Amino acid sequence: MSALRLSGASYSYEGSSVALDRVDMSVAEGECVAIIGPNGAGKSTLLKIMAGLLEPASGTVEIAGKPLTKNNAGELRRDIGILFQDPDDQLFMPSVREDVAFGPLNQGLGPEEAKMRVAEALKIVGLAGFEERVPHHLSYGEKKRVAIAGILAMRPKMLLLDEPTANLDPRGRAELMELIQKLKCTVVMATHDMAAVAAMADRIYVLDRKVLAAGSKRDILTDGKLLGSAGLEMPAIAKYFSGLQAAGKFTGEIPMTVEEAVAGERKNA
Repeated sequence: MSALRLSGASYSYEGSSVALDRVDMSVAEGECVAIIGPNGAGKSTLLKIMAGLLEPASGTVEIAGKPLTKNNAGELRRDIGILFQDPDDQLFMPSVREDVAFGPLNQGLGPEEAKMRVAEALKIVGLAGFEERVPHHLSYGEKKRVAIAGILAMRPKMLLLDEPTANLDPRGRAELMELIQKLKCTVVMATHDMAAVAAMADRIYVLDRKVLAAGSKRDILTDGKLLGSAGLEMPAIAKYFSGLQAAGKFTGEIPMTVEEAVAGERKNA
């Protein structure tokens, strides 16, 4: 059974053109799926439909085999955590502790259980000791971590991440990628960050209002023509080795990350 399935999902904003056109998509439990595409492709809209925040004009959404409807959206959303692109859209309490505890308390948990969840979540994201800090005084990367902690405190089975690495410095980006990779849940992320996709995704959907292609990470990220048609580029490492391969200077499987390239060099040494 899929953790998430969309069948023929379409959506249009009032007074505008079609945002999504008959999207079919499935995500297996424990899988990390990346949705990539140009600006305006409908990626953020698609995540909101997956989370039950928007209702598709046509088509269906299933969460763990259950159709998502107006009547059960609140119940099914308890198992879904969504991270918006800008963490300031999610942080609104006067302290980190209150922000992270907001979700668990609204799920009906008692103060002691919520306190335990806050400590657990902040430890996971590397912010233990930040409980009394003011969220809006934190760095951008720390704000993203607090937003993720607030999601993790509700113990969701699935995470929906909208441009999770956007506007982070290299260190913050690497730390966030490492954190996401350690999480034991289903992940769907919409992103332009091809390096993050190469490092984290199991499968990829290329979206431009409709699904242009779907496949394994390696198949999609080594298809320069496909990526170019969607206004995207190969990850830098894949692009470099693809060029070497075209020039007859490299044979074998094109590496997706620096780590894969290094491991290949050691194997061939």
